[in-house]
Order: sequence, then structure tokens, then C-alpha cells
Amino acid sequence: MAADMPYRYTAEDLFERICQGPDFVLLDVRNEKDFANWSVEGPRFFPYINIPYSHFMENIQESLD
Repeated sequence: MAADMPYRYTAEDLFERICQGPDFVLLDVRNEKDFANWSVEGPRFFPYINIPYSHFMENIQESLD
């Protein structure tokens, strides 16, 4: 895989990583309504943040701060 391409996880890949003790922060880019209705869960705590894709694209610098 090229270094400039993001890795895309399947649901099974993500669950396995969470079970092993995650060493990442999950960036969820779904809209706020979808995020409020359903969240990613696992047997261990893992950090995650929701920045809707549309918000990120409208406010790139603010989203990165």
C-alpha cells in the first residue's frame, strides 16, 4: 500500500485491534446525527473523536486544533 493512502479498516479489523488494546485514536467522520444514534463499541476502552466530514472540510484549521 502506498504511504499516502489511508488504511481502510473492515469492521472485523477494527474490532480485532480494539480487543488487542488499541494504540490509536479513532476519528469518526459521520454526521452528528448518525454519531449520536450509534457508536463504535468494544470490550476495551479506546479513545475516539467525532468530526463530521462536512465540518472538517469547511473548517480545516479549526478541526486540526
